Amino acid sequence: MWVLASLLLAGLSWLAWHKYAYSFVLVFGLLAIIAAIFAWDELHIFNRERRKPQIVPPTKIPDFPPQTKRPVR
Repeated sequence: MWVLASLLLAGLSWLAWHKYAYSFVLVFGLLAIIAAIFAWDELHIFNRERRKPQIVPPTKIPDFPPQTKRPVR
C-alpha cells in the first residue's frame, strides 16, 4: 500500500514540477519521501516474516554405559 502511495505522490510532485507549482512540489515531494520510508519498512517487515525459521537440532546426549560398582580392593 505504501509503495503505491509513494508512486502516486511522486507522480503528483512531478506533475506539479512541470506546472511550476513549486509549493505543491515541496509538499508532494516530502510526502513521497515519507511514504517511501514507510514502504521500505513495510517491505522489510514482510520479507522478515516470510523467512522460514531455522530449526536447530538439540545437542545429542551421549549414551553412557551403565554404571557398575568397582570392586573394593
